[in-house]
Order: sequence, then C-alpha cells, then structure tokens
Amino acid sequence: MSIFGQQLRKLRTVRKIGIKPLAKQLGISHTYISHIENGRTTVSDKLVKKIAHFFNVDRDELNVLTGRVPKDVLITFSKH
Repeated sequence: MSIFGQQLRKLRTVRKIGIKPLAKQLGISHTYISHIENGRTTVSDKLVKKIAHFFNVDRDELNVLTGRVPKDVLITFSKH
C-alpha cells in the first residue's frame, strides 16, 4: 500500500465514507479508488485536487504523499 493510499483510506474511514459513495462524488470508479488505496496505481494531479477539495485537506500535503513536489515549490526552487 502506498503512503497516499493509506492516507486516502484513513480519510475515508475516519469520515465514514465508503468507496462507492466517494467514487461517485469524484467521478471515478470504486475499483480505481481500491487500486489507489492498495498501491496498484498512481493518482493524477487532477484527482489529488478533487480529493483534497472533497475532504477539505491541503492539496500540497497530499501531493507530497504521492511522491510529487508541488509545482509552486519547484518554481521557487528553480529560481534559486
């Protein structure tokens, strides 16, 4: 299981949201969410943004969990 997948499952379970209702809200399949949670697939930036908005959490923190560096951090870093 990926770190992002673990966090997604934690967000879901703490807020008592099943995979199918979450999938419907995000406009994706419940199978895809299962694959994300189990580390079988990666997640797009667009989906990270949707998940962050849905759960009202910081998108940059979720991006870091995917192993990506937020774009604004890269821009700042490249200027120095």
